[in-house]
Amino acid sequence: MTFRDKQNNIKHLVGKEEYYSSKEGFYNYLVGNNIQCNLEQIEEKYIRYYPILPKKAEEAYKIAEGEGYTFCKPTRGAFLVYVLKLDK
Repeated sequence: MTFRDKQNNIKHLVGKEEYYSSKEGFYNYLVGNNIQCNLEQIEEKYIRYYPILPKKAEEAYKIAEGEGYTFCKPTRGAFLVYVLKLDK
């Protein structure tokens, strides 16, 4: 997933934990797709689906107008992801 800011700039590459065996698995996927990064740059965070994205969501993966995923605290409905922040 590509999380974008309100100006539609890509800020994070996000991979669901269920698709990768570990943080190293996500790193290997990125490197295998010619994305330059270090293992230390990958963080573990939580995201959640929102039928209506919160207005305070600075970055999100939008599915449709106003609908998508954004970062959250580890609460009900949230799931673990691996995140690579892009410095552009």
